[in-house]
Amino acid sequence: MERLHPETNTFHMPFGEMTITLEDVHCLTRLKIEGLPVEFQVDEDMEDGMTYVSRLLGVTQQHAYVELHQIWGSSLRLSWLHENWNNDTISYDPHTLDFPARAYMIYVIGSVLFCDKSGARVT
Repeated sequence: MERLHPETNTFHMPFGEMTITLEDVHCLTRLKIEGLPVEFQVDEDMEDGMTYVSRLLGVTQQHAYVELHQIWGSSLRLSWLHENWNNDTISYDPHTLDFPARAYMIYVIGSVLFCDKSGARVT
């Protein structure tokens, strides 16, 4: 990606301009684009963070605690996602297929679309 031009909401790429529409977001993420927004409160409590990470990524609560404790509970390191989900030993059975898919989406969103200044974590 070359550069986002906020005035026109377009990305200027080597091959030309590109605009991402709401329909594109829906097709890529399967998030609803019509109706009421989905809202929820996430407490700053470490236990809630461990529960979310454990439930959404299929890791143990202890594994989630170690990761969240290393960065004070507010984000995940991109290297942690890469280490845990980029290998050939992962079992891709139908019951756990959502876990690596979610980890991949978090990795892409955190490293490409909404990266922070450090470029090393996603909140």
